[in-house]
Amino acid sequence: MYPRIRQDSNLRESRNLLYLQEKRKYEATLRKTKIQSWNQYCNSTTSVNPWNMVYKLATGKMRSSSTLTTKKKPYGTATSGLTETVNAMIDHYLTAEYETTDSDYHILIRAQNKTPVKPRTTNRLQPQKFENLYKR
Repeated sequence: MYPRIRQDSNLRESRNLLYLQEKRKYEATLRKTKIQSWNQYCNSTTSVNPWNMVYKLATGKMRSSSTLTTKKKPYGTATSGLTETVNAMIDHYLTAEYETTDSDYHILIRAQNKTPVKPRTTNRLQPQKFENLYKR
């Protein structure tokens, strides 16, 4: 190692330059490998994770040319326009709720949501207490 060479300054300098050169090569290779790994991760998760498109739309990183105008329907045909595509996506991702197929838990939750919320009747702030504090 170059720091241990104290007597020969020329040898120390040459090894220092060799060390710095190899360090730069290592850092460049590491940076390149990290970028390749990140690109590979991004490309592999787009087909697996459906939230990637939602995230890109929300952050404004979606390119305008990649607007989804047609979608393949479950029975094989494609949608004809943006409105039909949106409707097909809504039908696919959002399920309809029917009260006839609800479990006991769902029935209880529906009943709780239909009852109005009752406000508290006790007044925690009592003006008399504040008046007594100021009179002292």
